[in-house]
Amino acid sequence: MNGMSIPAVLNERVVHGRVLTNIALILGASAIIAIAAQIAIPLPFTPVPLTLQPIAVILVGAVLGSTRGAAAAAPWIVCPWSRRAMRNIAITIRLLRR
Repeated sequence: MNGMSIPAVLNERVVHGRVLTNIALILGASAIIAIAAQIAIPLPFTPVPLTLQPIAVILVGAVLGSTRGAAAAAPWIVCPWSRRAMRNIAITIRLLRR
């Protein structure tokens, strides 16, 4: 035990276990969001298909809580293809305001 007390060893191992569990949950939730974003349901009255990504984001936030849910959705905000999508949304909003 290298001279460490039992509570210190347990605290160290439990904290590391929680960190690994949180990382696994966040990565899994990000994968679920990514998969749901690829599932598109075409609607007959609009050219824009409905994706399951918004539903996945809501479910991930409800299941994991606000902090881990935000961490799971963060890659979609900072990744390059998300920036392109956000730029396209901004252009669309500007066009609609005219």
